[in-house]
Amino acid sequence: MIINVNIPHAYWLFSMSNFGCSEIRPSIVYAIQSFAGKALHFHVLTDFGANFSTVCLDSLYHKEPSGDQLPLDFLQLWDCFSNNTSFITYNYLSECRVRVLFKDKSTMWGNYFGTIYWYDNGYTDEPTQFKEGHIILLDNGQVAVQPNNRLMFKDMSFTNKNFPDSKITPVTKRPSVESVSERWILSDDDFFYDIKQEKDGENI
Repeated sequence: MIINVNIPHAYWLFSMSNFGCSEIRPSIVYAIQSFAGKALHFHVLTDFGANFSTVCLDSLYHKEPSGDQLPLDFLQLWDCFSNNTSFITYNYLSECRVRVLFKDKSTMWGNYFGTIYWYDNGYTDEPTQFKEGHIILLDNGQVAVQPNNRLMFKDMSFTNKNFPDSKITPVTKRPSVESVSERWILSDDDFFYDIKQEKDGENI
């Protein structure tokens, strides 16, 4: 069971209002914490030396907050799917501009930070329910975690077409290359072994 995972440390702001203090302090966010069925949490080190765990998205700002602020259930659409989690920053998407579609159909631009992948749980194992959580640094200063189907990434040199009119459906299964193994047989055990097709138990 992996609950805590390192992320690239970032110099953000930490609102301590959920911890009984009205201050917003410069802090370093350096890890995520995932509990199945709960909001994502972060590990935070403050500028006065205190280390906090279980810090939710609505307490963090990647820059001075501005404009309308969103509640936690807007910032993160789905609870964590598992205690087992990993983190990656996809190089191609690094700092890419992205537009987030929130649950009330409002939108906001931001920048891609990284991706959370949950594993060893019923949702992730079922292809129609699988979701990654992309961490987005919103233009209003807040931080969001949203799945693929709530995001539109912008690459000036590539994503210059309109969204297709045809319906896009999710993947319903994960193909296996060995699912037709009853049709094939290895002819020998040489390094470059041959594979021959079988029919009714006989080579053809």
